[in-house]
Amino acid sequence: MHFRAVLFDWDGTLYNSIDASFRIYEELFKKYAGLELTCKYFRKTFIVDYHKYYAMHGIPENRWDEVDNHWLKRFREMEKEIHLFPGVKEMLAELYGRGIKIGLVSNGTGGRIKNEMKKNNLAGYFIAVITDDEMREFKPNPVGLNKALKIMGVMNSDALYVGDMYEDVQAGKNAGTSTAAVTWGAHSLERLLPAKPDYIIKNIRELSEII
Repeated sequence: MHFRAVLFDWDGTLYNSIDASFRIYEELFKKYAGLELTCKYFRKTFIVDYHKYYAMHGIPENRWDEVDNHWLKRFREMEKEIHLFPGVKEMLAELYGRGIKIGLVSNGTGGRIKNEMKKNNLAGYFIAVITDDEMREFKPNPVGLNKALKIMGVMNSDALYVGDMYEDVQAGKNAGTSTAAVTWGAHSLERLLPAKPDYIIKNIRELSEII
């Protein structure tokens, strides 16, 4: 199938930030919940709605802003060691050259993501960038995908959403797009399969082949 547009998630899909995120959550959960978080447990249990994830582990709502600010502070400190996944820039350039419309939909912090896109000279590839600045609803709510595709002028059925988490696949299905799940991000293949994505992507070069 050929698509007129492709929407991407950011963290864990294009941006190799999952290891850093885990290390920060490991610190936060030890400080705010007295819990020892393991990487295996994190990949098995982490959800897009990170506030709900806090609540699931006993962090009260009145401390969420403090935890969020701590996360962002630590992430900024780690920025120099976080990079795009290999092949991302080349893949985006190829899609752009073929006339495929490209957008981004993430529940991540808008200022951070837009700075990371600018730092990596990617902003010019994206017609629409939807982050927490434009949507308060967490995926699998499809509102972000719907907003992006409206800006791009593409019917949902003509688009593909690419993400690394179970909720990304659900969001695509809820929006009526096709869906692709990448296996190098936050969720393992075993966690992604029950969402029934249209495509499982194990190598970034495969994306060019299906779009």
